[in-house]
Amino acid sequence: MLKYSQIYQRVEAEAKHEKEFDRVSVTETTKLWSTISFDTFMWERAPDRFLSLLDWALHRSGNHPLTMVMAGSLDDPCGEDALELVSQHAPRWWDVFFWSNFELAKPLVAAEGALGQLERLHLEGHWEGPEIFRVAPRLKEITLHADLTRLLELPWVQIQKYRYVGDSHTSVALLGKLSYPATCSFNINFTKMLSSIAWPSLSSQVRSLALHVVVSHTGNITTISDLIRRLIESLMLPRLESFTLGHYSNVATIIFPVDNFLALVQRSSFYTHLQHLDISARLTESDFLRCLSALPILENLSIRDVRQPVLPLVTDSLLQALTRKPDVPPLVPRLFSLHLTSLLRFTDNVFRDFIASCIDSDLGGPFEIVLYTLPTPEGRNELGTDMMGALTKWILQGDVDLALLHNGVLDTSIPLPPVKK
Repeated sequence: MLKYSQIYQRVEAEAKHEKEFDRVSVTETTKLWSTISFDTFMWERAPDRFLSLLDWALHRSGNHPLTMVMAGSLDDPCGEDALELVSQHAPRWWDVFFWSNFELAKPLVAAEGALGQLERLHLEGHWEGPEIFRVAPRLKEITLHADLTRLLELPWVQIQKYRYVGDSHTSVALLGKLSYPATCSFNINFTKMLSSIAWPSLSSQVRSLALHVVVSHTGNITTISDLIRRLIESLMLPRLESFTLGHYSNVATIIFPVDNFLALVQRSSFYTHLQHLDISARLTESDFLRCLSALPILENLSIRDVRQPVLPLVTDSLLQALTRKPDVPPLVPRLFSLHLTSLLRFTDNVFRDFIASCIDSDLGGPFEIVLYTLPTPEGRNELGTDMMGALTKWILQGDVDLALLHNGVLDTSIPLPPVKK
């Protein structure tokens, strides 16, 4: 009969064997090595060893598509050798991130024409590398976080998702190279731009456009708002379904160019195809209602109160204008999703009446609400008990789908909607 200690030793030995088996199984899995990240700037102490490890990892990944983050410079130890090495595996590049400056990297030329699996590309820094990406038949997503002194030669017509981060006004010109159903997002720092910049007229077939304006403390809001006004004046977007104009700033908020936007609505026929509108800018309630009345097929609406200066847009009068009433055509007849970033300057009764009128519409399905509260010392910080009770009832009935966030923190006390059968 085995003693307890003998049984324990056997179990321990078996567990150790299984652990070793799992470790070997994982480390021998080729897919594990298909994600590789390196920075040649960090190779100074042992460049040959790091280069050898890179070579080893590339071969351990077998034939799996490669996800790679490549950073450094040709001046770094083994920088050129590292690029030459990864270029030999260019047919397996799938998601590639070039970070920093690989200036005119000759070793990368070997990758041209071999990028049959490349689907995602991210270029960061001052990219002056060779035009190796102009032939990449599966490339769909591009992110440029770079200084654009010229328009890169890329297969723009096939790109479905384009994102730019930087301060180059020439980046907007790439809109004209994209086709439907591409989505575009620009995070542009307007602070350093000259007020005399002239935006050339531009027509684009993109499906979605987001303009996020970055403003530093040295930026002049009036000048920047004028630049945005002229930018919108230059655009023609005949197939646009989603439009966003927002800002990243702790200073003041940009002024929304209402008249220029309405002119864009007319020349691009937004009233036939724009379904999503997201505005984070200074504008009056009357001007906002003018915009909404020009967009009859709008389905998703996102609006924000302004904190600097404090200019609440989500008020009782705005909610009353959006409330459906008997025998009166609704202002936004197809609205089924509302995202509010609010200082809570409206009353609960008006908010409840608005939601009730949307529930009673003939659109079907739950009415979607995202409420992001922005508490201030002068105002209230949360909805009242009765309002929360009404929302809970609607959620449990399947009439409302609600996400409530307080200063960015999701309120987990909100019940989940019933599971659809």
